[in-house]
Amino acid sequence: MAERTLKEEGALTKMRGLIFGFSITRAIAVAAELGIADRLADGPRTAAELARECGVLEYPLYRMLRALAGEGVFAEDKDGRFALTPMAELLRSDHPRSLRDWTIYVADLPYRSSMEMLHSLKTGEKNVPDTYRNFLDLARLPKPRVAWSVRSLSFANCWRQQGSASAGSYLRMLRSG
Repeated sequence: MAERTLKEEGALTKMRGLIFGFSITRAIAVAAELGIADRLADGPRTAAELARECGVLEYPLYRMLRALAGEGVFAEDKDGRFALTPMAELLRSDHPRSLRDWTIYVADLPYRSSMEMLHSLKTGEKNVPDTYRNFLDLARLPKPRVAWSVRSLSFANCWRQQGSASAGSYLRMLRSG
């Protein structure tokens, strides 16, 4: 009985994490877009300091950073200052294995296309508009956030790090429908 309870608790914890995962993904992407990791490169900073530099409101930024600190992306000290962790280092634009641009991308188009998944399952229609179905045609994305050359180098770096299985799975998901 106790073993079953532990397994159920583990399943419950895992499922809650999966369900809430989209919010964490979006928070990581927003932190990447605001350049939080780059702004913390010289040491810990408060949410107030970061908010002023980023042009956002302090309290919502603080809440987002606290959530990300809870996931180990950033660290918060006893004085309420946020610092880099090994995961946050990967969001720095100057990191040799930076995931910054890829993070911004993954939290955008694939996320938006996943919103149509139920429709695709019911109708067989594509869940990604034809304009964006070609993975290498990212330059046409609306509101480009970074230069095409920087984005493509970052993606190529990510695929090399993760291996072709991840890239293949990702491409199959984009082509579904």
